[in-house]
Amino acid sequence: MSKSSILIVENEAIVAADLANKLKRLGYEVAGIAMGGEEALTFADDLRPQLILMDIRLDGPMDGIEAAELIRGRHDIPVVYLTAYSDSATVARAKLTGPFGYILKPFEEQDLATQIELALYKHQADREVRRQRELMRVTLTSIGDAVIATDAEGRITFINPVAESLTGWKGEDASGKPIPSVFRIINERAGEVLEEPVARVLREGRAVVLANHTALVNRDGRTVPIEDSAAPILDAEGKVIGAVLVFHDVTEKRRAAEELRRSRDELALRVRERTAELENTNTELRESYRRLEELNKELQEFSFVASHDLREPLRKIRTFGDMLVAKSGAILEEGSKDYLKRMQRAVARMQDLLNSLLGYSRVSTKMEPLRETDLGRSVKTALSNLEIMIKEKNARIEIDELPTIIVDRVQMVQLFQNMIENALKFNREDEPPHVKIYGKANHESETCEICVEDNGIGFDEMYLDKLFVPFQKLHGRDSVYDGMGMGLAICRKIVKRHGGEITARSKLGQGTTFIVTLPLETKGQ
Repeated sequence: MSKSSILIVENEAIVAADLANKLKRLGYEVAGIAMGGEEALTFADDLRPQLILMDIRLDGPMDGIEAAELIRGRHDIPVVYLTAYSDSATVARAKLTGPFGYILKPFEEQDLATQIELALYKHQADREVRRQRELMRVTLTSIGDAVIATDAEGRITFINPVAESLTGWKGEDASGKPIPSVFRIINERAGEVLEEPVARVLREGRAVVLANHTALVNRDGRTVPIEDSAAPILDAEGKVIGAVLVFHDVTEKRRAAEELRRSRDELALRVRERTAELENTNTELRESYRRLEELNKELQEFSFVASHDLREPLRKIRTFGDMLVAKSGAILEEGSKDYLKRMQRAVARMQDLLNSLLGYSRVSTKMEPLRETDLGRSVKTALSNLEIMIKEKNARIEIDELPTIIVDRVQMVQLFQNMIENALKFNREDEPPHVKIYGKANHESETCEICVEDNGIGFDEMYLDKLFVPFQKLHGRDSVYDGMGMGLAICRKIVKRHGGEITARSKLGQGTTFIVTLPLETKGQ
């Protein structure tokens, strides 16, 4: 048996003492004994018992029913009445105070224990119900949707703040009203009045959802587009005892949907415009490609003319010049001999110019497929082509490991051959040429860097922009160094064709380093 604390309110001392003894024997704790109603109020305030056994008939201005009513207003303490009177008027009066038991005198200990335990259990159950109801009330009050609950007749029993705001009805004004008085809905498009869903729920006993384009007409006559659903409230036996209506304003949802639709339309328009621009660009590119093919064809035709029609007259002029020197050189005066030598040098220079120009044009007109190429092998092929010059110059060549990339193999050989030949040609007289070739791949940038470093005469970097221009010679036409100034121009054209860059670092008298940057996989130029 629990040690519940019980306050006894009994104006007969003998009865009170007997009751106290019985409670102690039953295992309860007697908090105190009050002889009248006012004393019962004081004890309840001070002692806060778990249960009060209250005699209905008390001496003085306040009887037990009045005392119980006042105690209930101040504290959540269950009251069990003790009385010898069971007339209907007394019982009816006592019921108004919400008692947890009613025991007629005289009573047995077992009956007393049963009534006390039932009262304590009922009080605990009531407190749990109130707690659950308060939790439900707070939850429904706090949620973002509007909520209206009704009884089985469709009268409003609860309305949360969101529903108050949307309908325009305060809770105290809406309570007890039929749901159609507060929740009026229409079809937005047709303007016709719609049946509110609670009536269907109560009639059919199942959940329903509002049709599209439903609008709530609030208390001020303003319409609010809403979405909602209603469901029945069932008792323990499955009987419909009410309905709950949940709805929310979809104005922002519709605005967002409209903005999304407008954005989608604008995006579609921009896509169409951009597509048209791309189509125009593609048309222009196709036209440019067609013109480029025509130019390339013209360049090929020019190369053919230069190879045959222009070189043939030069060969004849040079041949007849040589024959003239052989047959008549002895009888010609010195001035005529000088003219003849100048003519032969001019012809030789013209042939060199044509050969250089042809070599430059072949970078574009004689292209090979792009293939995986070991640059180390390309360097070795170039060195093989320059074998005689390397021996004559007594040059020393160092080659580090070079990467493998996707390029035109023939043009890679030409690239290295021109750069190495340039290093051998512009060497210092006091020191044999020393050429270092090295490079590395950078897989993050998907490029590789190749360097060709020499110990030659070098140049002033202020002339770097002229170094790769066709027919530009930094040392002048009368220089002791041979060449037409086309080797490095061809190098730059090859590198550009592969989507790369070429530059150089140099100081006069301290050599030059050419730096070539190429993509690891050329997409094709």
